[in-house]
Amino acid sequence: QTLHEGETFTRIEKFIPDASSRFTFANQRLTLSIPQAAMNVQSRGYVDPSRWDDGVPAAFVDYYFSGAQIKNADDGESSRSNYLNLRSGVNLGAWRLRNVSSMQYDQQRRHWDTQSTWLQRDVRSLKSLLRIGDTYTTGDVFDSIPFRGVQLMSDDEMLPDSQRGFAPTIRGVAHSNAKVTVSQHGYVIYETFVSPGAFAISDLYPTSQS
Repeated sequence: QTLHEGETFTRIEKFIPDASSRFTFANQRLTLSIPQAAMNVQSRGYVDPSRWDDGVPAAFVDYYFSGAQIKNADDGESSRSNYLNLRSGVNLGAWRLRNVSSMQYDQQRRHWDTQSTWLQRDVRSLKSLLRIGDTYTTGDVFDSIPFRGVQLMSDDEMLPDSQRGFAPTIRGVAHSNAKVTVSQHGYVIYETFVSPGAFAISDLYPTSQS
């Protein structure tokens, strides 16, 4: 049953199965019992998105350089060979611009190559990452394939620690106020208290063993 705006009710169990209410007139106290499954429970490790920070505007360059000079013992002539790899980026608000380039230089030639350039940002409402430019498909099942285009993919870094990876959801029904204990290989890994009614535990931390 749906409770409409401005409407009042006296029996909560009509709207929430297994819920109950009791008013003690002498103490002027209203006691509500609501099943855990009907509650809006925040997962362990949850941080409100309003507290997330995009960081400060910044620019950076990460480089790797190697070079060698080779001298011929017979005629005394020497040659040089150099390699430079640059990984640079700019952060501005929620946007991130990235570039990977390299240069090869010797006496015969100088070659500059841009390997990849992309623009990305977080999409908080979708818990996802938007990337435009040079990128790769995920290699979870098949080999990664490079492509140039637009990619929208889920980002587990936006989820609480307890929602990353796989862990089973444990469901049940409590007939009274109860303590629920979850054990694995003889060790207690989770414990909570629930009210009478249905409950669902969906914030177990993923474990390396099933």
